[in-house]
Amino acid sequence: MERSRGWLFKTVPTLAVGCEHGAALTFSVVTGMDTTVEPGVARTVRIQFDRDTPEVTKWNQGATHRVLSAPPEQAVQLAERLSRATRFRFTFVPFNAEPSAATFAVRGFTERWRTLQVRCAIK
Repeated sequence: MERSRGWLFKTVPTLAVGCEHGAALTFSVVTGMDTTVEPGVARTVRIQFDRDTPEVTKWNQGATHRVLSAPPEQAVQLAERLSRATRFRFTFVPFNAEPSAATFAVRGFTERWRTLQVRCAIK
């Protein structure tokens, strides 16, 4: 995992897919740095699974400004895609910095996905 550079420091982003027992699935990247660069809570990000064409989309910024989450209606579809992938690349823009990309090795997520489907009551 490479470090992401922001204004004044570097972090290692973390991919977080989960739910509280029976709650809706969440699909997020903990950036570890402020992402306040656009008005409102939506942030432009670029996602890519393996060698698929990168997609530019909007994710929601968390209250701490250091977490970006996929819209809830996209979380299950993204987790399904992640379960078939070996790599997930996520590009975002930290505050007062150039775009930063994090590449996650996700081989083995298939087992975690099966557990989450039961835990999160996903059909």
